[in-house]
Amino acid sequence: MKILYITNICKIGEILVEEAAYQDIDAHYIDYPWAKRKIKNFFEFLRFLLTQDIFEFDIFHYNWPIASLLPQNRDIPYLKHKNKKIFLHYHGDDIRNKKERETLQHVNGKIISTPDLKKFLPDAEWVPFPYNIRGLEHRKGWNEPLKILHAPSDRTRKGTAIILKAMKEVQKRYPVTFQLLEGTSNEYVLEHMAQADIVIDQIGPGWYGKVTLEALYSGAVSCFYLNPDLASYIPIEFYCSITPETMVTRISELIENEGLRDNMRAQGYTYLKTYHDSRKIMQQLLHLYTQG
Repeated sequence: MKILYITNICKIGEILVEEAAYQDIDAHYIDYPWAKRKIKNFFEFLRFLLTQDIFEFDIFHYNWPIASLLPQNRDIPYLKHKNKKIFLHYHGDDIRNKKERETLQHVNGKIISTPDLKKFLPDAEWVPFPYNIRGLEHRKGWNEPLKILHAPSDRTRKGTAIILKAMKEVQKRYPVTFQLLEGTSNEYVLEHMAQADIVIDQIGPGWYGKVTLEALYSGAVSCFYLNPDLASYIPIEFYCSITPETMVTRISELIENEGLRDNMRAQGYTYLKTYHDSRKIMQQLLHLYTQG
């Protein structure tokens, strides 16, 4: 089996190719070649076509499938005609509040990275976002004063204005440090995440993002708004549930209660290992590939 992952949103292509290598699976990824702000993607795509026979791949796994290799997704029916297996992996705004494109309906499998997308794609399989936890080390202790971090990828969607207002109130009550990180590299964010005690993910979308996985890996407690309709998908209470109305109170509880933080940290490690370990996610995907 030879797999091609198309586009690298949130570095998922890199993560899956790295995991495939650990499991002796032949896999490659190419990023979306037509991104205006990333002209290098086009040249990487050309290099790929010159060094690889694209028709040797058996599985074509599209992340963010509305952005495929050819305009209007023409590559997908063409590859289907060549008897290639096609899997479409939706991650959010590529399907949220949108009608499914007709050219993307007849494929071997559809995948969603968050369960809230089920209402837009009822026939899709939920596969949690993969995370490489091989280097995981359980952290001990907390900073004095506590360090709180917010690293939004999109201020509006993450509810950053509400979060900043709440943190002003929190800092009036407690001698904690607060850091807002945006417009920086992922490596820079991870460097600071490793020192954070509490990470505020979002107050809007209703499900956690990759930043929560990074927080759990670092031993921080993640705070986010969870849509009540999705609560059944999270059997482990590893997070601090917040709303605009309760944020100050809930974060205050975390600051005051070290035992609560200790418990959430331990539950976070368990949740990460149980549901997001890239080794398990790859096995789930391989099962889909063989069944599709």
